[in-house]
Amino acid sequence: MERIQILLDPWDRQELEKLAKEANTSMSGIIRELIRDYVSHQKKFKLRRAAELMENEYRVDSNLTAFSALDGEDFIDEA
Repeated sequence: MERIQILLDPWDRQELEKLAKEANTSMSGIIRELIRDYVSHQKKFKLRRAAELMENEYRVDSNLTAFSALDGEDFIDEA
């Protein structure tokens, strides 16, 4: 891990201290968890946005869906 410094408003620090106390962890632990959640959310948002942007391409370009006939229950080996 690397050490960094951040500046917080007094109200934010008080709220962070409360959360840490309730979760029986450190303020740093809460901040790490918040960062991980935020990064995960942003990755999902970017993937969703990319899928939305490509939706029309998949509808009009048959080359992108040429192998979709292979999709199905029999394609998955359930052994």
